[in-house]
Amino acid sequence: AKLASHVAHEVRNPLSSIMLNTELLEEEAAKCECEHATEAAALIVSIKQEAERLQHLTDEYLAFARPPRPATAHQSLNAVAEELAHLVREEARRSGITVETRLSHGCPCALIDPHQIKQAALNLVRNAMQAMPEGGTLEILSTRRRRSRLGYGQFAEVRFRDTGIGIPRDRLKKLFIPFYTTKQKGTGLGLAISHRIVNQHGGTIEVRSQAGSGATFTILLPVEADAYASYAEGRKSVPPGT
Repeated sequence: AKLASHVAHEVRNPLSSIMLNTELLEEEAAKCECEHATEAAALIVSIKQEAERLQHLTDEYLAFARPPRPATAHQSLNAVAEELAHLVREEARRSGITVETRLSHGCPCALIDPHQIKQAALNLVRNAMQAMPEGGTLEILSTRRRRSRLGYGQFAEVRFRDTGIGIPRDRLKKLFIPFYTTKQKGTGLGLAISHRIVNQHGGTIEVRSQAGSGATFTILLPVEADAYASYAEGRKSVPPGT
């Protein structure tokens, strides 16, 4: 983790410089009327895209290597879900995906850092969108207060249900393992980061899926401080993806 953090930090500064200078070069190329201007502009766009991808990679490595401690308070999961839906709706529309929200008025506030939980949920949502290359529907649902299967306190839950390609049974238990990915350009850190964030909040993520029938990811988060302490202090381990 320390090595990943150091490398990502060292890459960030020169990468920022590359991106800035590429943007300046793009502006200059737009003014150029020479014979190869169109070809040059296409090359610059390609450089920008790869630099942005590298920036995303370094951000993920840093998030995994140096996770901040959550600053928890009782917050509305419905508010987090609504912000998330607003954030991804246009991106989803361009991919032929409809985002629907079904938020329960009875969903209690949970003990969370809303910024971190939104990041964890965003990783799950983007994973769901990638599982629908031909388009589909993504449902974001918040539900009732619920008791943990391990018997420690009350939990609130928010679910993300897609109509995508589903997840084969043999991959379900590997989803949250760092660096495990089936995508050509994936880091294998998005879901691992989500699981770590939720686990630090004393919660867990459940997954239900089978190949060809979509997937449902459920984030469970503690409502009371005693439930949070029971998990966060490690008195009970929370199995990922059960």
